[in-house]
Amino acid sequence: MVNFTAALSEDPDGKIIGYTWDFGDNRTVDHNETVLHSYRDGGKMLVRLSVVDNDGATADVLQEIFINKPPVAMFSIDPVEPEKGELVSFDASESDDFDGDIKKFLWDFGVGRAEPEVYYSEFAEHTYNRPMMYNVTLTIVDNNGATASISQMVEVRENNNLPNVENLRPDAQSPKENGSIITWTTEASDKESDPLQFQFILDGQVVQDWSDRSTWVWTADQAGVHTIEAQARDGKHSMQGDSSKSASFEIFEIIVLPPPNNAPLITSLSPDKVPPQETGSIITWTAQASDPENDPILYRFFLNGLVATDWQPGNQWAWTMSEGEALIGVQIRDGKHADQDGFDDQKSVNFLVLPPNDKPVITSFESDKLSPQQTGSTITWTVVSMDSDGDPLQFQFILDGQVMQDWSDSSVWSWTATRDQVGEHVITAKVRDGKHSMQGDRSDSVIGFIVTQDSPIGYVESAMENCTTNATMTNATIAYPAEYNLVNTSISASVVYRNETMAYTEESVMQNVTIGDSLAASKGYSSMAASVNETIAYPAFYAGPPDSSASDSIATIVSQEMRGYQVFLDDIYIGTEGELWDAPDGRFTFSVSGNQMHSIRIYDGQFNYPKSIFFQSGEIKTINVEPGMQVYL
Repeated sequence: MVNFTAALSEDPDGKIIGYTWDFGDNRTVDHNETVLHSYRDGGKMLVRLSVVDNDGATADVLQEIFINKPPVAMFSIDPVEPEKGELVSFDASESDDFDGDIKKFLWDFGVGRAEPEVYYSEFAEHTYNRPMMYNVTLTIVDNNGATASISQMVEVRENNNLPNVENLRPDAQSPKENGSIITWTTEASDKESDPLQFQFILDGQVVQDWSDRSTWVWTADQAGVHTIEAQARDGKHSMQGDSSKSASFEIFEIIVLPPPNNAPLITSLSPDKVPPQETGSIITWTAQASDPENDPILYRFFLNGLVATDWQPGNQWAWTMSEGEALIGVQIRDGKHADQDGFDDQKSVNFLVLPPNDKPVITSFESDKLSPQQTGSTITWTVVSMDSDGDPLQFQFILDGQVMQDWSDSSVWSWTATRDQVGEHVITAKVRDGKHSMQGDRSDSVIGFIVTQDSPIGYVESAMENCTTNATMTNATIAYPAEYNLVNTSISASVVYRNETMAYTEESVMQNVTIGDSLAASKGYSSMAASVNETIAYPAFYAGPPDSSASDSIATIVSQEMRGYQVFLDDIYIGTEGELWDAPDGRFTFSVSGNQMHSIRIYDGQFNYPKSIFFQSGEIKTINVEPGMQVYL
C-alpha cells in the first residue's frame, strides 16, 4: 500500500479546490488530497497529480515511482514424517522474487526460540528430539526489503523400526535345466505393521521392481550359478531398501542333438503333354521331390542315359523330341548325403515319339447354287478334304466371320438366306484333325457370294400399262416423269447399271417402249434424245449393263460405322448408301468397266475418302472405309 499526499501543493493567489490522482496502473482515479493506493504489479509507475483552484486554473505534476513486488516464499521438507532424532532437510529453492533478489531466509523451526535462525542460502537443516507437531515458518527478504512468509506443520514421530526379510525360497530345488520356470517367494516382518514393498534382483540386475508382490516367477534361460536377492522396505527409512536376503541357484544346459538329416525323395517325373507326341514337339518335364528338412534340392536330367542338364536348382527341362522311344531320367541331391559325383534319388520314364503328322488339306469347297441367289433360297455348301494319315476330320463353317456351324464331322452346311442377309458375303470352311491347331488346320473361302432381294419390280411416278419383264432381276425401280405415259412397256435386257440416265423428248407419250439391246420410242423419237433426263434405278446387285461383257467388274463398299454416304465413280455421282433399293447396312455395290483404273470417292457429308483402284476383268473387289481412316481393300 502506497501513501500519496498533495499537501505541498499551493495557490499563491487563491485556493486549491480539487485534486485528481492517476496512479499509472490504469485502475482507479482518486480526488482526495491524501490517498492510499495498492499496486497489483511491480515495476516503474508514472503518477500524475492534477489540481484546480477557485478560478478554474489547473496545474499538473508527474512523478515516476518504483513499486517493489513482494517475493513468494515456498519450501519443502524431507522426510515428510521424520522420526525423533532424525535430521530434517528444508529446501526453499522454489521461492522467488520476480523483480529482484532474495537476500535472507529466516527459519523458525517451531521450537520456541525468540528469534528465527538466519540463513543466506535456501537450504536449512534441523533435528527434532521430541515427538510432537511443529509449526515451521519461513520468512524471506528481497533486496528492497520486501518480505514474504509461509508456514507448514511437521509431525515428528517416535523412531520406526526397519522391516526384516526373514526368508527367500524357490519352489524347486537347485540345480534345474535350462528353460525351467521357478517361482521365488520372500517373507518379511515389520514391528509397526507398516505396509511393505519388495524388489527382486538377479545377478545384480533388477528383474522385478518395487511392488507389493512378494513372489517372482523366473524363466531360467542361462546356464550357470545365479544369485537371487529379495529386498523389503516400509517407506519410512531408505527408499533403496531396508532389509534383504539372498540365495544361490544353479541352472544347467541340456544339449539336444539334432535328428539325422534325411535324403530327399523324388515323388514324380511327368511331361506337360501325354505320349505319343510328334517329332519336333517341345515337352517340358517336371520333377517333383520332397525333403523332410526342406533342404535346397538340385536336379540333373538325362536323355537315354546321357546327361541332358548339369546340376541345377530348377526342377524342369524342355526337350525337343526326335522320333522313336526315349528314356527320360532325373537325379536329385541335397548336398547332405551323396558326394560331389553322386545323387540321393533317381527316377526314369519311357516316352514314345511318333513321326510327324500331316495336316489335312481341302481339295474343294463349293455350293450347289451359283451366285447370285434370292433371299429365301437354301444353298448347300460342301467341303471335300483329305488326310494323309487317315485321321478323322472335323469341319466348321463361317459366314462373314460368324460361326454358323461349329466343329463337327459333317462336311455339309445348308444356308437359307434371309432378307437381312442381302448383299455380298464371304463363306469359309475350316478343317482339323485334332493333332495340330484346335482353331483349324486348313481353311478355304468363297468371296463375293451375292444374295438379292426377292420382292417384285416397283414403278414410281409412272402411268404404266401392260408392263412386262423378261429379265432376271430383283428390286428394280424405273422412275419416269409424271407426264410420261408408258404403254405395253417391256424390259427384256439384263439390267446392270444403277442410276443410268436416259433422255426422251419432253412431249412424248411412249408406247411399245422396249428397254433391251436397243431403245425404241414411239412417234419416231430416237433412243438417245437429250431433252428431259429420265432415271432408271437398278437393283443393288446385277449381272452387267446393257451390252456389257464378261470384262466388267463388281465393287462393294463396306463400312461398319458410316451410313448414308454418297459414292462417286470417276467424279460422277452414282448413288447414296441406304436409299432406293440399297439396304441401310453400310454396304454399297456397283459395277465398273474391267481392265481399267477408276477413281472411287466416298463422301460422308463432312469428309471425302478418295481411292484410285485398277479393276481386272470380271474381278470382285471389296472396298473398306471407316470415319477418319484411309480407304483400303
